[in-house]
Amino acid sequence: MITKPNVLLLFLLPAFATAQSAFTKDPLAARIMADRLVVGKTMTGKVNETNLRAALSATHSRMAVTSTLPESGRVFGTREGYTKALQEYLKSNGIAEPLIIITSKGVSAAGYSASPSRISEILNTNAPLIQRDINAGSLQIINQLSASQTRRTTAVVGQPRPLPAPQEPHSSFPIGSILTIGALGVAGLLLFRSISGMAVLNHRKSQVKAIRTDAINAISYADNYLELLPESPETSAARDARMSAAAALDQGDSMFNTAHSVQDVERAQTFYEDAIQKAGTARQFVNQATGGTELAMRVENGPTVLGSAPPVVAPMAPRFDPMQIPDNERGVCYFCSRPSSINELTPVDVVVEGQKRKVLACADDVATIRNGRVPQVRTVDMGGGMQPWFMAQGYNPYTNYWNQPSYSPLWSAGTGFLGGMLLSEIFMPRRTMWPTYAGYDGMPWTGQRDYYNDGGSWGDTGSGSADFGSGGADFGGNDWGGGDSGGGSDFGGGDFGGGGDFGGGGGGDF
Repeated sequence: MITKPNVLLLFLLPAFATAQSAFTKDPLAARIMADRLVVGKTMTGKVNETNLRAALSATHSRMAVTSTLPESGRVFGTREGYTKALQEYLKSNGIAEPLIIITSKGVSAAGYSASPSRISEILNTNAPLIQRDINAGSLQIINQLSASQTRRTTAVVGQPRPLPAPQEPHSSFPIGSILTIGALGVAGLLLFRSISGMAVLNHRKSQVKAIRTDAINAISYADNYLELLPESPETSAARDARMSAAAALDQGDSMFNTAHSVQDVERAQTFYEDAIQKAGTARQFVNQATGGTELAMRVENGPTVLGSAPPVVAPMAPRFDPMQIPDNERGVCYFCSRPSSINELTPVDVVVEGQKRKVLACADDVATIRNGRVPQVRTVDMGGGMQPWFMAQGYNPYTNYWNQPSYSPLWSAGTGFLGGMLLSEIFMPRRTMWPTYAGYDGMPWTGQRDYYNDGGSWGDTGSGSADFGSGGADFGGNDWGGGDSGGGSDFGGGDFGGGGDFGGGGGGDF
């Protein structure tokens, strides 16, 4: 006779078989089983793998950073469904670790003991940071998801109370009962001390984890510059200090991961604090290397330009009708606001105060950077006050570019990057109607937190699934290969042998 549990199992088997068969030839599944960090081909060089591996190792979790998901995963419907299914597949193969997947369209996580609402809250809170800085955002998510794990305690079931010891016929004291009560009292006291000790240890660990996060962020600050800074004694000194900070971080992790007492955790804390101090030394040398401006920018394969370089105003473009540019091909130069076709604009890496962003620039401003100078930002007179064009309400480059050709000295040698004004906007820009920025993978971005005005936005939480321990945050658009992201292929070609994309023709990442 088939019992009810067996009938239920028969209903579940097809879904399990679907997941197993879908991942048998899934390229991402194969790589994530072999390595706790998978970085797609188009993301190589944009992700600080050393820091991410250290964080993933410390939290016993796994992560994939890709532009899109394999075409074979479309059967799961959403990125969140794919992430959940892949984490279950890993668990069925003996890898019981949480999983985070970041694509150009969003981030999802599965396998954490926190509630889905808490996971989605963490992912949505950090989604803008991931879009601005993939390294800092990924580290934040790894650490916060790990810290949010639901603490579960196992109930202690007492042994049956022993029978009272035989008493003397005329004894006036129940000696056996007294001994039993005493033994239970001692056991209870020991249990209370054990639970109290664990609570103190866990509380201290949570405090030190915050210090560790500060150390990782301090090291990431230097990393963003060291990718751009030209060689100099200051750059070399910054790199040495950064390596010393990373070594101290590794020592702290080794101590923290094996800590069995508060004293062990506090020893780890001393290493983390040492890492912060050494990363601070690296920051001082970075500041010297940039001439005190904390500004560096570079076009791909070009020289790095520092904030102390002379500013240059781009010439006005010859008049033409920008409305002839198709809507889905329109873009704007970040610096001079020149209306341009997307394919005429070039991504420029800009680092300010340790934060990195890509902006789009016209050919004249790109030439300025390649010549070792800083392109000036177009300003607009807003009733007596000059503001960068992208802050000016009502300014439309496609209708106003040839009007009010004004440039104020918003930055110059030694004065910093727009006196801090551009800094607040370059990383939290106002909405623009046309791509002005570029994502971490180089794709154009309007500032509306979607790509090519495809209607997506930050804050979408995905399917809203009630599955325990999963959640997601969308950047808008489509995760699967063949979509509109146009960012190349993460898993095609040489990574897995053979040519072409996964899922047949049609282009896309897979």
